Amino acid sequence: MSQDNFCQDCHQKNDCQEVYRHLGCSECPPVFYKTIVAFLLPMVVFVVSLAIFDKILSGGDYSQISQKLQTAIGFFMALIVTTVFMVVFKLLSNLFRKFFRISKT
Repeated sequence: MSQDNFCQDCHQKNDCQEVYRHLGCSECPPVFYKTIVAFLLPMVVFVVSLAIFDKILSGGDYSQISQKLQTAIGFFMALIVTTVFMVVFKLLSNLFRKFFRISKT
């Protein structure tokens, strides 16, 4: 279906340019950094801590523990580390915001 045929059936075909112009001039704050903190940072912390715990559990005196149990223990420990990291990060972020009186946006 071509663009012209699609727009012919639309009852708001004359308002499209106005809507996109209005969205383009939005005064909302950028969400790039919030997206990084909300999605990428927890994944990076989880993967790094999982690799560290895997390395710790695969070596040393943990040879009597089966490989599946080592993986499960490493997974849950990495999950705990990630959760604690994000809670501490959020608390420090709120403290920083209050200390410098930056409005929450």
